[in-house]
Amino acid sequence: SHEKRITPRDEQDRTEPSYEGDVYGWSLRHVELLRAGRYDDFDVDHVIEEIEGVARSQATSLKSSYRLIAAHLQKILVQPEHFTQSWQGTIITERFNALGYLEESQMFRAAPA
Repeated sequence: SHEKRITPRDEQDRTEPSYEGDVYGWSLRHVELLRAGRYDDFDVDHVIEEIEGVARSQATSLKSSYRLIAAHLQKILVQPEHFTQSWQGTIITERFNALGYLEESQMFRAAPA
């Protein structure tokens, strides 16, 4: 017979996605656990790791937008004769991206003076 033999590990993988093997499935499973109030089944260390990762990703994205804006403004100052619509488009796009990140997160907003 050509049937695949299901091992206990295969069965575990189908019912409980692992963080290391299927972070997407693991995430969906933890959403279910959270909604059901099943905190005892939570993989707390990895949940913390993922939340920290989201925060780092947001900060990295904002910094990237600022770097691109600064680099293109510098190019315009240093080589105005080579100015292109592409440079302008990048500046506009990244300004909108940065504003979006700022609107999404109070952490990034500047404190009042």
